[in-house]
Formats: sequence, structure tokens, C-alpha cells
Amino acid sequence: MRIVVYGGSGTTGRLIARELRRRGADVVLAGRDAARLEAAADALDDARIAVAPVDDPIALATVCEGASVIVGSAGPFGPVGEPLLEAAIASGAHYLDIAGEQAFLRAMYERHEAEARHAGVCAISGLGFEVTLGDLAAGWAAAALAGAAGGDRDRADGGDDAADPVRATDAPTIAVDDPLDEVAVTYALDDFVPTPGTQLSTIASLAEDGVVWQRERWDPVPPAAEQRRINAGPARGGERDAVSFPSGEVITVPRHVAARRIQTYVSPSRSGWAARAARLAAPILPLVGRTGVAAWLARQIDPRPPDDDARARAGFTVIAQARRRFDQTQVAVSGHDVYRVTATIVGWAALALARRDRGPVGVLAPSEAFAPRAALRALAAEADLAVTTSFGTRWP
Repeated sequence: MRIVVYGGSGTTGRLIARELRRRGADVVLAGRDAARLEAAADALDDARIAVAPVDDPIALATVCEGASVIVGSAGPFGPVGEPLLEAAIASGAHYLDIAGEQAFLRAMYERHEAEARHAGVCAISGLGFEVTLGDLAAGWAAAALAGAAGGDRDRADGGDDAADPVRATDAPTIAVDDPLDEVAVTYALDDFVPTPGTQLSTIASLAEDGVVWQRERWDPVPPAAEQRRINAGPARGGERDAVSFPSGEVITVPRHVAARRIQTYVSPSRSGWAARAARLAAPILPLVGRTGVAAWLARQIDPRPPDDDARARAGFTVIAQARRRFDQTQVAVSGHDVYRVTATIVGWAALALARRDRGPVGVLAPSEAFAPRAALRALAAEADLAVTTSFGTRWP
């Protein structure tokens, strides 16, 4: 199994490559900077490297040729992701990336769905801490509320008792006959220190309006325009303020859950000051992309990534809530070190797809490729995550 990690010299790319190597994959580190790739390869017992700028389609095609899976870990994904995706599809390889940018995820579905389906490959974006955990948790919570997971009418826990979390057939859409009123996914973070790549992707997301799913369409909404009070559990300090943030579940969840409204939120600190500051800044955030502020912010980024200790201190809880009328369900996933967790998710998913005999193809949401409850349980064991559920509660 030859797996190419594009952006393999970055913090997350190195962790992904190390995880894939641990699982027995033949790993190739790819990117545009030969010196950085060679340094990363030396740290990984002399892994192979391939230099391929994203604006060189011939080099990208050469890198992808013969690979089982192409992993994109270099952002921002707007300029980087699409050429890599096109090269992967053309080579007949599955494509995975760790993007969370709504605009990129939406472009994948709108521009490349038919192309990937005809090629018989999977293209799954947002396959990391951000998007995958929220998408799977939302799928599980929605299935428990609708009593429709995997054909099982077990309302108590969402059904879906398949032994294999990798789907062999197309996923059903949950709650088609009686759509849910709301699905909300909230990220509660503590002591999170982003890598330079994450900072660039965040600036790119804040430089333009995000979208919210409502009335069967994506409507534009500025970041931090909405506020929500959440209970993040005792590990994250209980009750906290959260503000809307343009995460990718707004794009992925409508593909497998029928809901009148889907929105994503973030609570960046348990103290509440960060959420309040973001709320106050919301009216001027749309100006970031139109005034050159985004480019200025990008130049201020500290190029040094967080060290192992800083990453390990960072805790998170991803909370997915599904509501229909006065009934509500919740699935929460907690852990530490979002970059290690992302690497574990990618390593697990890449090898699962490389080994499968059959299954859904095309541009897929995580819950369309993997059965939500079974996949979350598998990932919890792999990445040392805690999964808690609350079913059958009344709202509010």
C-alpha cells in the first residue's frame, strides 16, 4: 500500500506519515520544498520523498501514479487542495485531506463529485479532528433521534451495530420523511496552540463569509454572528459561551442528515473572554478579506509549530446536538492533542480505504464512507478519545 502524504514536511504531515508508517504503509512524503522534505524523511527512517509543486500538473501526476491513497495535509486548501484532488482522481487513487474550510469542501462536491464517482474512487475532505469527529457525532446523534441508523429502529442508542465501520454500501439519508429541526456542532477548546498551517487556514476562513444550512440551502453568515451557550462537561469547565464559526460540518452533514438548520460553533476558551471578543469583532470580520488585513495577518504568523508538550496540553470536546421539536440527543467526543488525533484518524481511514473491497465512491462526507457509531468507537480506541452520549432528553 503506497500512500502519498502531500505536505509531508509540515507538523501535521509528519505526524500523519509517522502514523501511516507505524501501520505498515509504504509512505512517500511530497511537497514543494526539497530541503524540508529531506529533513522530514531523515526523521522518518529515510522515507522516500517527491518534489511536486501544486502548479506543476505533470509532477503531481507522477507523484500520484501507482498510489493507493493520496493524503493532502498542506493548507490553505483553496489554492493547494484542488490540483492535488484532480491528480489523485486522474490516477485512480483515493483522496483524503484534513481541510476544514467550507469554501473548499463545497467546491469539492460541486466540481468533482461526478468525476470521482466515474473514476470509482473516494474523495473525503475534512478527515481530521475538525469535521470528521463532528460529522460522525452528528450522524450518530441524528440517527439516535430519528431511530434510523443502519436500518435499525433502536431509538435508544442509534442502532448501527455493524462490526465493520467501513461502509460497503451507500449510506441512507437520516430523517428524510420528518427532518430534524436543528443539528449543531460545537468545538470546546482549552490551551489550544495552532500550527502555522492551521493559522493560515483560519485566516482564510475568516476572510470571507461562512455559510449556514437552512431552508434547504447554504446561506451566507459572517463568522461569530451567532452565540450559543453550551455545557462542555466537567473536563472543559461546564457551561461556556460559544460563537458561530465556519467549520466544514455545515457542508458535510446535509449530505446524510435531513435537517432544517445546521450550524457550527467554537468556544475557544473556558473563560469566555475569547468568545465575547469574537462576538464584538463580528461586524468587522467581513472586512478582513477585502482590506488586505488577511495578508497582513498571514505575515505575522510565528513559523515555529507548537512542541509536543504544548500539543499534549491542549484539550477538546466536540459536541454534536440533534433536535426535533422537544426531543434532543447529544454525542460528545473528548481528547487531547488535536494534531495527534488528526494523524490517527487519517492513518486509520487511509488504510481502511486502501484495504476495502467495495463501498461508496465519489466525493463523500465522513459519515457516508464510515458508519458513525462504529467508526467513532473504533477511533476512540485508536486515539484515546472519550465518547459520551445523552439520548431522550427534552429541549430546552
